[in-house]
Amino acid sequence: MSETRVEVRVPDLLTVMEAAAVARISRTTVYELAHQFLATNGAAGMPVKWVGGQLRVPRRQFEEWIGTAITVWPPVSSDTYDTTAVAVNDTTAITVNDTTAITSTKPPRRTTTPQTPQLFSV
Repeated sequence: MSETRVEVRVPDLLTVMEAAAVARISRTTVYELAHQFLATNGAAGMPVKWVGGQLRVPRRQFEEWIGTAITVWPPVSSDTYDTTAVAVNDTTAITVNDTTAITSTKPPRRTTTPQTPQLFSV
């Protein structure tokens, strides 16, 4: 298999779902933590900010909160690609090799239309 080297910059503001993927927590949990942060004025929960009416997670505060730098970007999901991803942020650049096949969660498309039963032949 061929391998592609990709250098990507970790964005300064993550979406809530990107932060959930990095921390490997569920959608429900990440939103509970975000709302807890807002309700306690930052005393507890995951750091978030309102940006244009949407919640965003500041990368630096998030990395402090989880206790480590983000080393893989984009966050690993169920689909994996044949690439070498290099996550670049302010202090680290780490290479990660991932050469597994792409998997699809979508069902295959139907190629033929189903036959409807006929009462009378014409």
